[in-house]
Amino acid sequence: MPIFEDGKLLGIRSYMDNFPFPFYIILRDLDTLPVVLSDALRQWFEIVGRIDI
Repeated sequence: MPIFEDGKLLGIRSYMDNFPFPFYIILRDLDTLPVVLSDALRQWFEIVGRIDI
């Protein structure tokens, strides 16, 4: 994403730097979706299980 100020280009920032969600998956091969999704869910449950309330 280009960054402008006063009509001048200041720099370029990756659009993923401002992605609104802390977790995301970039899937390149649709055939791997079941494996990738199950692994992502397993990791998410591990993270949630470590949170102390």
